Amino acid sequence: MLRRDFLRQSALFGAALSTGCTSDNATPTAPGKGQPLIDAHCHLFNASDLPTTRFLRQVVFENYPEQSFHVMGVWDPDAIDVAIELALRLLGTNTAPDADQEIRVLTNKVHPERTAANREQARQAAIEDMAGFLLEIDRRSRNRGPATMGTAGEHDAAPPESGETKFLDFVIGGKPGTARASAVAPLTMNEARAASARAFVDLGMFSRYLEWFSLFRLYRHVLVDQLVADARRQGFEPVMLTPLLVDYDEWLFEDVRTPLAKQMEVMDYISRRSGDRPAVHGYIGFDPLREVAFRANIKGTVSSLVTARRALTEHGFVGVKLYPPWASVHPATTNPIRSALKKGLASDPTSSSTRLSIFHRPGPRMTAARSHDYNTAPTA
Repeated sequence: MLRRDFLRQSALFGAALSTGCTSDNATPTAPGKGQPLIDAHCHLFNASDLPTTRFLRQVVFENYPEQSFHVMGVWDPDAIDVAIELALRLLGTNTAPDADQEIRVLTNKVHPERTAANREQARQAAIEDMAGFLLEIDRRSRNRGPATMGTAGEHDAAPPESGETKFLDFVIGGKPGTARASAVAPLTMNEARAASARAFVDLGMFSRYLEWFSLFRLYRHVLVDQLVADARRQGFEPVMLTPLLVDYDEWLFEDVRTPLAKQMEVMDYISRRSGDRPAVHGYIGFDPLREVAFRANIKGTVSSLVTARRALTEHGFVGVKLYPPWASVHPATTNPIRSALKKGLASDPTSSSTRLSIFHRPGPRMTAARSHDYNTAPTA
């Protein structure tokens, strides 16, 4: 398996903690018997660190669409776009706390937002957002239906072939391909809330994905505490975490609310917290494409190498990770790189083929084991 393929598949089938799917008093499945634990490969980012739209569409769902939705429990291809739309809504990309907001909380300048500081509050907010989404797609599907006049009016059922209708049937009816009994009447808010709450519990793997999506709304330091608590509940004693920061936005042509330098700053503040906690020393991301674009005066105002050096010398980081993880790089002379960059940065931003060709060569075949973390998709 090529390394880039391993990354994409691990986003779907990696060894997951099944976060949000166990209670605080759950019986540990693999007791650690008090053994010290160093988690050398954990991810503790939230939605503001990630170019979520294109990451989901281009890395996860575009490359493995059939496996992705079969794992989630969404079997009908007509409902796929609706499921992606829901995923983006639940991730809370526009509402997840960015680095500056979290730093103000960590320095006691503002009170934390409840929905970002508490796992259950984040879950309840996600349930409410999903209820609103169900109402929205119900209305949308009816508006898309054939125009009718007379007594039926807005109560005409949505067209049965629409993806929205099939998705609603799946969520509300509970089984793929099963029409809901009340499809003729518009969905009410009470019905949407009840269906959303059930979906977080009673729809198998789909429910586990909903729980996972809701975690991306939390502060990063809350994710640290959750990971530590889960490890201790399994009988381990964490002594150090080394979270890997993410740097996908240059390769996916989608800006993020918390760029890498800001991720570095907030992780520094997290590592300084006192109390009964393990040491936290991360790995900074390094993107060669971003560095070459900076040196060629094409894009950017900060050197990626300078950021990496600051992370190691000023902010307590212990290493550097190459981004993107699915492509390897090799040296080249300045002119070919500059030419390739200009061609790549001017190409269609929705296609990754030109950008990958700038530095890409096939990576070695490999196998790997991922640690438990909060940013790996649930598995069965």
